Amino acid sequence: MAKIRPIIYWMPESPPCRTVYVVTKMIDFKDFDWKLIDLTKSEQTSEDYLKINPFHTIPGYFEPPDLYLYESRSIARYIIETNKPESPLYPLNDVRKRAIINCCMDYELGTLFRAMSDVILPIFKPGQGLPNEEKLPRFIQVLNEFEKNLEQKQLKYLAGGSEITLADLVTYFTLIMCEATPELIDLSQYPNLYSWLNRIDKFIKELDSNGDNAGVLAKAQKNFCDYAKHCQQQARKDKSSE
Repeated sequence: MAKIRPIIYWMPESPPCRTVYVVTKMIDFKDFDWKLIDLTKSEQTSEDYLKINPFHTIPGYFEPPDLYLYESRSIARYIIETNKPESPLYPLNDVRKRAIINCCMDYELGTLFRAMSDVILPIFKPGQGLPNEEKLPRFIQVLNEFEKNLEQKQLKYLAGGSEITLADLVTYFTLIMCEATPELIDLSQYPNLYSWLNRIDKFIKELDSNGDNAGVLAKAQKNFCDYAKHCQQQARKDKSSE
């Protein structure tokens, strides 16, 4: 009987899904299958997918016979730990380094992502379609604090050291969501943050230009921004016709 491979459920336009995608590329993990879940068709709420992830979010991960994971950071950590535990992305043999990476990712999820999502993600919610500008001051405060931390510590990568870690990836894919509202949020105003962002961006673009599915990340980001623009234009049109 043929072995049933793990399945990663994703949609490239989802930035958290792209974190998992980049991890698989960086550690050369290939013994699994991708399965597309199209959010624009509400496939994340289908009966079959809810068996994988009852919280109807992507990415999702299924490893036979009975391992079901959700949340991109948890999926990424598991893939690294079980396939390349020596990877500097999340080194299993260095508990101190992992503690720093975890600290950065907890901050990213609990503070940075939360502040960003309060502003930007309403664009994609039915009946809204526009960023929540009332929440913008808090996001600006968080960006200022992030900038100050980078300036004080002079960090090349968020967890220190000379190599990209998982903390850099999850934070990068959170911050590039700001490209959906360039008139509202200009990250170039934060020189240390912007320098770090460009450093990671260069690495991601080089990774995306090679191997299987070359260009998938660039195309996904363009689709993400184009869809955000469409949602905002439609919401403004609807408001003007009221």
